[in-house]
Amino acid sequence: MRAAPLFSPAGSIAGGLQFFWRYSAVLLSRPREIPCTSATRDPRRVRHIKTIAQSRTRSKGSSLLEVLIAILVTAIGLLGLAKLHAVGLKYNQVSYLRGIATQQAYDMSDRMRANLDAVYAGGYDAVTAAPGTEPTCYPTTACSPTEMVQHDIYAWNTANAALLPGGSGTVTHSATTPFTITVSWTEKCTAAVASNAGDTGCSSTSATAGTITRTFTTSFQL
Repeated sequence: MRAAPLFSPAGSIAGGLQFFWRYSAVLLSRPREIPCTSATRDPRRVRHIKTIAQSRTRSKGSSLLEVLIAILVTAIGLLGLAKLHAVGLKYNQVSYLRGIATQQAYDMSDRMRANLDAVYAGGYDAVTAAPGTEPTCYPTTACSPTEMVQHDIYAWNTANAALLPGGSGTVTHSATTPFTITVSWTEKCTAAVASNAGDTGCSSTSATAGTITRTFTTSFQL
């Protein structure tokens, strides 16, 4: 019996063909990878992607600008509120001082009505802003009408100086004019310059703060 040869050309060719077809089937079953080149890219898709990226960048910038504008508007509003509060405090102080001056003027008129003998004798006809001195009779012993005039002037102008800035008071009277009581005090002011509608008569000649003298006057006949 003849033995089979170790190498057969026909068997080798058949085996090679079988291996080729199997390997080809494996290659064909794998998905095809298309290289990403400028020739294979879709220009419309590229433009769309660029547009989205640019719009996101612009959106970020717009958001920051809106925040800055909101901060600026809020800051301006707060400055306006602070200015309004400061002006309100100023006019409240002015109103308070004028109320005190009114009370002090009526205080002197009440003192005069309580001492009519000295009024008819002319004791209150020329009261100056100087407070004078307290009479020795007050408050231990009874005072005469003249001494009560001295006490009234002293107590009144001392209170004017204590209650009002630069406060003082005068009383004038003559045979042809009624009694006139004037209470004076000082307030802060700014001059009436081109950039500021200030107070005429202010001690300052510029927009910086100065002082101005205010008065309250009342007249009556006894």
